[in-house]
Amino acid sequence: MDGLMQERPLGLTHLLERAEQLAPGKEIVTGLAGGARRRTYRQWATRCCQVGGALDALRIAPDARIGSFGWNTDNHLELYFGFPAAAGSSIRST
Repeated sequence: MDGLMQERPLGLTHLLERAEQLAPGKEIVTGLAGGARRRTYRQWATRCCQVGGALDALRIAPDARIGSFGWNTDNHLELYFGFPAAAGSSIRST
């Protein structure tokens, strides 16, 4: 049905791009035993792309299964969004 579908798929890379574009200075705050760690969405997006670049450097196949097991922290969020940032992604690589 025309008109009911969006023009591009709503994937994690799209959400990553939007967060970086619309809220680059907003913070992601992770509570740790020693205090809070703060990162901006711009810093987070850069680190996500670095995860993708590391996977590319390791020559992980685009169809490989990759998992992450971690606490609910900013590091886990970087992995969750960084995996799709590997080869074939539309987002920039650093």
